[in-house]
Amino acid sequence: MMKKTIFLTILFMSIFMTSTIIYADTLLPKVIETTIGSIPEGYKIIPESVKMSDDMRQIAFAAYSDSTHNIVQTNNYNSPVYYAVQPNMPIWDLYSTKCAYIAYKNKESAVIAVNDKIIDNIDNADNFIFNIFGSRYACRAQKNDRQFVIVNGKPGKSYDGILIKDNFYFSPDGERLIYVAVKNNSCVAVVDGQEEPQAFTLIENARFSLDSTHYAYKGRIKGSTMSGKEKWCVVKDGQAGNIYDHIYDLIFSNDSKHLAYTAIKDRKMVLVFDGHEMAPHDRVGLPIFSFNAKAFAYAYADKDKWYVLLNDKEMGPFDKIFKFNFSHDSKRNSLIAINDDAWFCTVDGVKGPDFQKMIESFKFSLDSSRYVYVGADETGARVVTDGKRSQKYLAVGEPYFSPDSKHLVYRALRPGEESWITVLDGKESSIEYYGIGKYQFSPDSKHLAYPATDSTERSLMIVDGVEQCSDQNFKILGDPTFSPDGNYIVYHARAGDEKWHLIVNGQVLPEVYGGFYKGTPILFDSPTQFHTIGIKPGGTEFVVIDVDIPETLKLTSGLNNTL
Repeated sequence: MMKKTIFLTILFMSIFMTSTIIYADTLLPKVIETTIGSIPEGYKIIPESVKMSDDMRQIAFAAYSDSTHNIVQTNNYNSPVYYAVQPNMPIWDLYSTKCAYIAYKNKESAVIAVNDKIIDNIDNADNFIFNIFGSRYACRAQKNDRQFVIVNGKPGKSYDGILIKDNFYFSPDGERLIYVAVKNNSCVAVVDGQEEPQAFTLIENARFSLDSTHYAYKGRIKGSTMSGKEKWCVVKDGQAGNIYDHIYDLIFSNDSKHLAYTAIKDRKMVLVFDGHEMAPHDRVGLPIFSFNAKAFAYAYADKDKWYVLLNDKEMGPFDKIFKFNFSHDSKRNSLIAINDDAWFCTVDGVKGPDFQKMIESFKFSLDSSRYVYVGADETGARVVTDGKRSQKYLAVGEPYFSPDSKHLVYRALRPGEESWITVLDGKESSIEYYGIGKYQFSPDSKHLAYPATDSTERSLMIVDGVEQCSDQNFKILGDPTFSPDGNYIVYHARAGDEKWHLIVNGQVLPEVYGGFYKGTPILFDSPTQFHTIGIKPGGTEFVVIDVDIPETLKLTSGLNNTL
């Protein structure tokens, strides 16, 4: 699709804003700053190492004074000085209770640290992972040219090697671990600390089911053919299945009761469902389960014509198939395909209008009652909503449904114009902007916000059609965050170097910050309280910023005012 979108992103931001606005008839939000990390004198942060805990109240990062003097700082605690710190370290567990890193004392000796408990006497380590609860961790380690897995500080059996890529996972419940080891020039899967009985020349695609009760992987069979062609099989819960020439990705259903994959057999492709082979075809696509796992679909082709089999019902033929979707409630489906050089979309089997260039951005609304997509021809694009086409535009952006599914918004560029408008529920806005960013509805669907630029030098936040801080000259705005009740909207704003502010419902808080790292979220603790992490001017001190908003600052506008 043709898009002239300016994406408003916050880079690793250098620092925060200037002017202060005082409202005589309102109370200023109360701001409390808590220092959580002061960078030691003589050290510089490695920007890509900065990791904020998920609760946004702790910070960890790697820093250096020169190429061989590196530290890891967790909040205000500094590690010993190391020769080097492994890239992408440190990391936090999901619940922000543990921080871990891998570092090197010298070129020959590594350490693993978890909440400052050190595991050493190893030559190297990598691929550190926490389980979902942070109660267990694992990583690959090496000593004397032998590799092994360390789980919660305990080293396992040593092997010739441990294969990591697509083969090293905790189960969704966090209790089980699968990995692949190299032993006697073969590969074996190790599940829950026990070696599987069958060895393969290669193992790939190790997977747990969503309920963690099943596991599967595909193995290349040792010495399987005289011609040198490889042969593969799938092992599920320790039992090997049929042998195929090749096997593609393994897919468990969301209820964990089914396993499906596509394979090649006798120069044909077959879909294998719970070990049962479907009819062979020239080509077969990957299987798709509905969210409730009660529906199942896959695409296949014979003699250059494509079909979709949905619960034993055939759809087609088509010249090409691009994407099949189930709705969130699993009751509906959509298909984007091509026939006779024309793109079209079917929803529940009903064909929509043809387009000559492409169709993209298909979405079902959250309650699955509505759908939308964008179709383009050489001369422009239209939005199709619930089967109805919009007028033609030169270009349109991604459409968004409100959480209650009642509203739809997108940006559009009209023929002959160079500025973007907002189209809400089919109605065009009267104000145009040089660029429009991502739209954000409030959780209660009563408000709409989006960042926009009216020139290359000024960014604005548009909330319910009102230009907030239009008397300021902000260069960059962060993504808007609504309170849970939708009454408040908060975002970052940059006026210049080391001049950043927080904005609450259009009111500029007077506190000035050095910056916010790209993607730094704003978390609401209650409808009137939020916090985030910023950098003080000078760039050497991280602070948690807690803000208490007076109820007098509630939004008084509404979605009806947007246009």
